[in-house]
Amino acid sequence: MSKQRLFLMMSFLVICLAVIIGILDSMKTRFYIFDPKQLHILAQQALITNGHLNITDGKLIPIAQESPNTIRPVIDYIITDLQKTIDKRYLTDKKEWIFNNAGGAMGAMFIIHASFTEYLIIFGTSLGTEGHTGLHTADDY
Repeated sequence: MSKQRLFLMMSFLVICLAVIIGILDSMKTRFYIFDPKQLHILAQQALITNGHLNITDGKLIPIAQESPNTIRPVIDYIITDLQKTIDKRYLTDKKEWIFNNAGGAMGAMFIIHASFTEYLIIFGTSLGTEGHTGLHTADDY
């Protein structure tokens, strides 16, 4: 087989693969179970209810916390509320934090839901951190 023919075949395969990936990527929203706007509202409600945020003149003001262990009630509030509207098989039943170091962003994460198309985690770190974790097929909320 000549090099030119091999190059053409490989190019054709790459183009076909790109088209298939594009089609699958455009269909992933059909499988979403979360609404980002509703999650944002739920997170704010959980933080207000558990004393992490205060509403002053229509603005959300963070409240300093004395203990780093005050996030557990916030997570419980979010999971309890999600269980009212989402099938429990899609939500975690484990109560554990997983250490994570990806792209320079080091911290711990609590996984509420993970699938091929989306995931819902609570990520925390004791220090300000930033990093790039790469491109993924899932969407971040």
